Amino acid sequence: MQSRPGPGFNHRRNSTDSAPLQCVGAAVFRLECLQDTDAMGCVRNTAPYFHDNSGKTLEDVAAHYAQFFLLIPDPVVLTAQDQADIVAYLKLL
Repeated sequence: MQSRPGPGFNHRRNSTDSAPLQCVGAAVFRLECLQDTDAMGCVRNTAPYFHDNSGKTLEDVAAHYAQFFLLIPDPVVLTAQDQADIVAYLKLL
């Protein structure tokens, strides 16, 4: 797995997306999201998620962690409403 873009890396997400992307280590961010935001700023605009791009939406991410938290020694249950609330919060950032 490359941590930096290889030859032919397209710095635009698609042909209609005018916001340039910036490579920072293994992560790619929209330049507009790096200005005056905290670490989670613009997370709603940076799909797909996870190192393997398996989280296509924030809802996928919340569902993944809901399952993960059931596997820890002191399980945490995230209800469907909890997951929806988390996603709604992330979309506000």
